[in-house]
Amino acid sequence: MNKKIRVAVIGDSTAMWIRPYRNNIDNFTFVELLIKKDNLDEDIYTRPGMTSHDALILVWNELMGKFYDYCIFNFGINDCVPRSYPKYMANFHNNTLIAQTKAHGLIYLFYRFFTAIKVQKFLFKIGISKPWSNLKKFENNLAEIIKILSKETDSKIIFLTIPKTSKRVEGIFPNINNLIPEYSNAISKLQLNNTNIINIDSMFKMDYDKYIEEGIHYSSHGHQLVYTEILKVLEGKS
Repeated sequence: MNKKIRVAVIGDSTAMWIRPYRNNIDNFTFVELLIKKDNLDEDIYTRPGMTSHDALILVWNELMGKFYDYCIFNFGINDCVPRSYPKYMANFHNNTLIAQTKAHGLIYLFYRFFTAIKVQKFLFKIGISKPWSNLKKFENNLAEIIKILSKETDSKIIFLTIPKTSKRVEGIFPNINNLIPEYSNAISKLQLNNTNIINIDSMFKMDYDKYIEEGIHYSSHGHQLVYTEILKVLEGKS
């Protein structure tokens, strides 16, 4: 029996969700498609809103003691989107599915319907609201991830770049499509012996409406395309 390839997938909701919502039982995310492969043994470390810093903490706390053949990192736009309130509040909301008090419920609603869109948009326009991770911090996080995995494991690393987003999303985050290429280029520059870069934007620009119609999360066609490219790397065809 051939040894299975051990794979870890680390990322945000772009690895978890299909948009528009899947309307067919045969629509799968690239993660689900990888799970269906008989020659792969896959562990999933994904959650909505994951940033490069979150991934670094995960690598330090959990992954460096596990010897995966490949670690796949799928970062969305979380690092480069502008912040409109403190990180600790974001963590609080992301980890609290149901408001425990009326006061928290009001704060949550205020954030969702006012701060997250109107205030955030205004602050970003006048240059006050900064990305969750500035570009230098993002680059440092990626470098540290590579350093830890290279030192403590024999894992090869696959980074997915960040595709540009839609006019709808750019309406909420002005100038976001000027920021995304800077962060995506930071990933593309990681040309080391144990790293592989899959340029998502280069693939999706053939037809953004088909592959990333909603603007952030991949469509079923987008996931299929990403899966195909990842498989080429895992099977040594790229």
